[in-house]
Amino acid sequence: MRDGSDFVIKLLDSLQSGLSPAANQIWGPIEEAARTFVSAAFISAHQTKNTRLWFQIDSPRHRNQLEEELSSFPGPKPIVLPAPELQNDANIGATGDWQLALHQLAADTENVPVLLSASAWAASAPKADSLREAALELYPDLTLEPSELEEQLLAKDFERVPKVHGRLQFARRGGILDLFPANTPHPIRLEFFDDTLESLREFDIHSQTTIQRLDQVRLQLTSPQSEALLSDWLKDDDLVISFDEKATLSETTPEGALLLSNSPTGQDVTLAALSTPFGTLDSGDFVMHDFQRDAVLRQMHQWLEEGWTILLASSNKGEHHRFHEISSNQFSEQESVFSWFQWLPRGFILPKEYSASTVLFTK
Repeated sequence: MRDGSDFVIKLLDSLQSGLSPAANQIWGPIEEAARTFVSAAFISAHQTKNTRLWFQIDSPRHRNQLEEELSSFPGPKPIVLPAPELQNDANIGATGDWQLALHQLAADTENVPVLLSASAWAASAPKADSLREAALELYPDLTLEPSELEEQLLAKDFERVPKVHGRLQFARRGGILDLFPANTPHPIRLEFFDDTLESLREFDIHSQTTIQRLDQVRLQLTSPQSEALLSDWLKDDDLVISFDEKATLSETTPEGALLLSNSPTGQDVTLAALSTPFGTLDSGDFVMHDFQRDAVLRQMHQWLEEGWTILLASSNKGEHHRFHEISSNQFSEQESVFSWFQWLPRGFILPKEYSASTVLFTK
């Protein structure tokens, strides 16, 4: 069985060649199993453009799922904006996550994709320039009195504690100052020699052990006024992509969005990515149930007879070899069957009118 890495690149390229959405289009049917692959194609197509992709997904479960699955593809990890309705004085964590995401957006120069809910567009937010200007940049060899930094922290409503265990807290032990600002995912440990900052480390809040050394940190000590809406952060050439079970856009969705739907109307069928009869193959069940195994192998032979290309995705070579054992090496010499060492949760089908006839499923 041939390595499918080059085939996947060509497949993504063939999808990208058709990804030229106009304003307010509805594409589909794109079923849930194919969302990650189609999203990765959009991201790949936009890497050479100075534009950002905003993926609007209302379901928190689907949003978290897409974040996890996209992280296994090449490229930058997406920024996730939590639903604004979770923010309140009692939920400091959600408010901190929102501020962290906004800070990442303001500092980002690579147009990292963003995952968010429809309600986020109408949420109050400071202007991106205000966030950048309010940040305090720290780096090794910076001249800074630890006591002066302590005074700044206290003036910005940080709490002095014996040991940092939450956001907006700091603790000092001699030349070491720990702090947990609102805009970093983990607390930061600053090590001083006299008035020189020698090192910066990100550390685990529970074990207090170092996660990684940092070359620089931008601390958000002040919270600029929320004088804008998140929708004001959209640039003219950015693309909003909305995933929806129904072929409708939310009232809060910005104009010009592209909707990817499970069930578009007839005239809107633009890109089809459908679930397979069996999206995943569990090797244990495969061995136990001869009927299931035979059904899968018959279907694979039928696809090949009809001129389809089959791409088998597996997270490691052991699963790949196990499939050959189970199938008695029936497909090891097939030129239209490829292996791809990439984790995917479910398989799907791309009909031939949109690319080479391809079925992709995991094992």
